[in-house]
Amino acid sequence: MTAFDYTAIRAVADQLLTDFGQAVLIRRATNTAGLTPWEPSQATTDYASIGVVTNLTRWYASFAENSDILRTDRLGYVSAGPLVALNIVPTPFDLFVTVTGQILRIIDAKPIAPAGIPVLYVLQLRS
Repeated sequence: MTAFDYTAIRAVADQLLTDFGQAVLIRRATNTAGLTPWEPSQATTDYASIGVVTNLTRWYASFAENSDILRTDRLGYVSAGPLVALNIVPTPFDLFVTVTGQILRIIDAKPIAPAGIPVLYVLQLRS
């Protein structure tokens, strides 16, 4: 029995997001050494990918009263291919930047990763 090639599925997901999505950035802030040890500074690095931002469905919004999901939250899908090549996994500490300059905070990031191979990242986004 041969193993299923999930990298081919990732390529299809990447192509669909390229066709119907937009260029996005995952912006990550890291602490760097400052002038003194008690005054660190931060540097930001942008990692390019392709993504789509959509509104949350009513099904997601129905959880708003009893969870950390707000009715104003958005749902983002991000291509895993470019991020895997850079060894980057989106985290709740990162920012999501669209081509129009809209900056959204990543509240939650879940990979769709069958057999441990990231195919796509699903993000809960908040302005």
